Amino acid sequence: MAPASSLTNHERTNVVRRVLAGLRAAGIREVLYMPDRYGLVACAAEDLPDLRVTPTSPACSDSPDDTLRATAAMVHANVRVLITHGGDGTNRLVALAAGEVPILPIAAGTNNVFPAPVEATGAGFVAGVLSRYPTDDIVREPWLNRHKRICVTVGDVRDMALVDAAVTTDLAVASRAVWDPARLTAFMVTRASAGSVGLAGLAGACVSIDPSEPRGAFIEVGPGTRVLAFMAPGLVVTADIRSVREVDVESSIQIGPVTGVVTLDGERSLVARDQPVGFALQADGPWVVETAAALRWAQRLGAFRIRCA
Repeated sequence: MAPASSLTNHERTNVVRRVLAGLRAAGIREVLYMPDRYGLVACAAEDLPDLRVTPTSPACSDSPDDTLRATAAMVHANVRVLITHGGDGTNRLVALAAGEVPILPIAAGTNNVFPAPVEATGAGFVAGVLSRYPTDDIVREPWLNRHKRICVTVGDVRDMALVDAAVTTDLAVASRAVWDPARLTAFMVTRASAGSVGLAGLAGACVSIDPSEPRGAFIEVGPGTRVLAFMAPGLVVTADIRSVREVDVESSIQIGPVTGVVTLDGERSLVARDQPVGFALQADGPWVVETAAALRWAQRLGAFRIRCA
């Protein structure tokens, strides 16, 4: 087990409280949220009585379907921004149902590659400003970027990942991330950076790929070059890399047939039973708010100025 950081419910509540304070400061008076078993959002909103927080459903089941259903309900309600508080796996689920609604991610999971570190108050404020900005103008702003995605095919089953998709030698699907590179066969990444955690960091030991670049990388694991990688916070391992191939957007690679489990953004998701596995790098992933750039835009827009009566 990796000694990964994990936020307590008290810390998560404080993050949500700061998000709500930022939204309120931007003039937002109603927020839709996904309920959780601990009532974190309702607790965080207790000190903001003039901000109405409404759950997307009366209860939750503590399953990934909660995230998919809540995101779909928010999209149906015409929300303008989806604020996420989680790691790569959580953001992948939101992206599956987000459609054209932008995601503003705040890191909270074990492996946080997709969500950049941001201050929650500023994230809430800029989300509120965006929610009050004309819809047709948003897509023309430089702080809103379309993220790449990896479309994965196993037989007739299709799914997608935002950061990485891998084939492992495991034979059972579970929710824990892959810590041991020796169990990897091959993987594709949308980004690679030395010092990142997980497969993006493992790829980053050999190649650098920015999230905004129209390319990714496909890595085969096996005898070749031995590298160091940070597979999780506090977990440094060695891995053998057989080959690294840069992949342009709209390109695809197929391997196999193989038997094993396919992971998507660290979550074991699909099972291959002597089947080919296809990876396609595509440009039409979710819209993502670059919070720091959006805050600079909000400043230029005059969002921080108090208008006197």
